[in-house]
Amino acid sequence: MTYPQKQQKIISALTLGYLLLLIYASLIPYDFSIDIDLHWHINQALNAWPINPYARISGSDVLSNLILYIPLGALIATLLSLKNHSKGISFGIALLTCIATSFSIEVMQIFSVLRISSITDLLMNSISGAVGAFAGTLWGIPVLQRINTSLKLRRQNNPIDILTLLFGGLIAADALSPYLPTLLLSQVWRSIKASHLDPITGLAQHPWHSWLVTHVMVYMVFALMVSQWQVRGNLKAGILNAGVFCGLFAIALEGGKLFIASRVMNSGNIVANLCGILLAVLLFRFWPHPLSSRTRLNLGILGLTVYILYTSWAPFNFTYSPEAFAASLPHGVEFLPFYHYAMGASLNHVRLFLQTIIFSTALIYFVRLLLDHTGHHGRHIFIGILISGSIGILQEGGQLFLPSRTPSMSDVYCYMLGGLLATRIPLFYTQADTRKGKHEI
Repeated sequence: MTYPQKQQKIISALTLGYLLLLIYASLIPYDFSIDIDLHWHINQALNAWPINPYARISGSDVLSNLILYIPLGALIATLLSLKNHSKGISFGIALLTCIATSFSIEVMQIFSVLRISSITDLLMNSISGAVGAFAGTLWGIPVLQRINTSLKLRRQNNPIDILTLLFGGLIAADALSPYLPTLLLSQVWRSIKASHLDPITGLAQHPWHSWLVTHVMVYMVFALMVSQWQVRGNLKAGILNAGVFCGLFAIALEGGKLFIASRVMNSGNIVANLCGILLAVLLFRFWPHPLSSRTRLNLGILGLTVYILYTSWAPFNFTYSPEAFAASLPHGVEFLPFYHYAMGASLNHVRLFLQTIIFSTALIYFVRLLLDHTGHHGRHIFIGILISGSIGILQEGGQLFLPSRTPSMSDVYCYMLGGLLATRIPLFYTQADTRKGKHEI
C-alpha cells in the first residue's frame, strides 16, 4: 500500500465518521411525526433571517453553524485532492455535498417535533462548507503532510509535546467558553466593571479546594509539561522559561474573558494559577531526585481521577431523596449516544464532549503504561472500555445524589469512547528507554 493510499483511507474514515456524526446529532431525538402542519413549518423555516431581516437570530447559533461544516468541507476537498481531482472539481463537489447534507437535514427537521428547521441554518452551513472546501482545496494536502510529519517527529523525539498541546487547548477552551466574542466597547466596559480585580474578593468566590484542584494543580502540571517542550537543537525548555510562558498564558486568557460576552475577569484565577506555576518551578528545581516512571504514572492517574470526580461532584452537597433519585435517572431517548450534547448544540457542549473523551483517553492510556511497567499487558479493547465505562458510571452515579447536577448517559458513552481510543494508540517510548529496554512516557 502506498503512502497516499494510506492517507486516503484515513481521510475517508474521518469524512464518513464526521458526516454520520453530523447527521446523527442534528436529528436527535428522532421524534418524527407526519401529523404536523407541514405548510406552517415550511413558512416558519422560510420566514427567518435573511429573508425576514427582522427575524430573531441567535449569535451562538450563527457562530456554531458557521463552524460546523468547515471540517466536512475541508475533509471532502482534501480527499478529492488526494485522488488527483482538479481544484475546481474538489471545491465544487465538497461544497455541493455540504449544501446537500445541510438541506436534507433541514428538510427532515421539518418533521421533527422538537427540532426547528431554518433557512438561516442552511445559509450558515453553506458558507461554513464553502470555507472548509476552499481551505481543503488549497491547503488540505500540504497541511495533512505537515501534520503527519510533525506527529511522527514528536512521537519519536518527544511524544509528551502532543499531550501538552491538547492540555493547553483544554485550558484555553475552558477559560474562554461559552465562545461569544464581542468587540462592543459598552459590553467590554460592563465586563470590566463586573470583574473581581481585588484578589481577596476574587479568591472568596470559590472554596479553597476548588482553587487547589481546578487551578493550582492544573497549572502546576501544565508548567511541568511545558518545561519538557522540545526546542531547536534537541534542547529542553527550562522550568523557568516554562514558568514565564505559562504565567503569560494564564494572564492572557484571563484578560481575554473581557472580550467574551457573559464572562468577567477574576484576579483570583491569576493568583491561583501563578501559585501552581511557582509550585512546579520549586518542585522541578529543588526536588532531590527525579521521580521514577512508575511514580509519575501513579501520580498522573491519581491527579486525573481526582480532577474528573471533583469537577463532576462539586459542590458535594450529596442528599438522598427517592423521588429526586428516580426523577434523575435517564429514560427513553436520553439513552441515545451523546443525546445531551446534541440537544445542547452549542460550542460549549462540543468542548465538554471533547474534554470528556480526552480525559478518558489519557486516564486509560496512563493505566496501560502502568500495567506495561508492571509486566502485565492490559491492551485489550474490552478491558479499556470496561474500565473507562465504569469510571463514567461512577461519575454519573454520584450525580444522582446531587440536586444541582444532572447525570447523563452521554458522558458514560464518551468515557467508553475514550477508553477505546486509548487502546488503539501505540505506547510511546523515549530513546533512552529503548536503550534500557524500559517503557517511559
